Amino acid sequence: MFADGASTTTKMVSTDDGRNIPAIYGEFLEGFSKAKVGTHPPHWLPDHAIDLEPGYILLYGWIYNPSEFKLRT
Repeated sequence: MFADGASTTTKMVSTDDGRNIPAIYGEFLEGFSKAKVGTHPPHWLPDHAIDLEPGYILLYGWIYNPSEFKLRT
């Protein structure tokens, strides 16, 4: 028995490239698709804002202490 509950006699399902995966992962077949491996999700512009408290002035500068090497460059 494997950690995910699958045994060596588990039913298998075939992926689009002929590989076999345990049937318990059948609902995720799309994630194993070779056709979708090279694709990225669609890009869109952000549609949200970060609301600051009224009168707050956003500071500009380092968000961490830079190393001495970074300061010299």
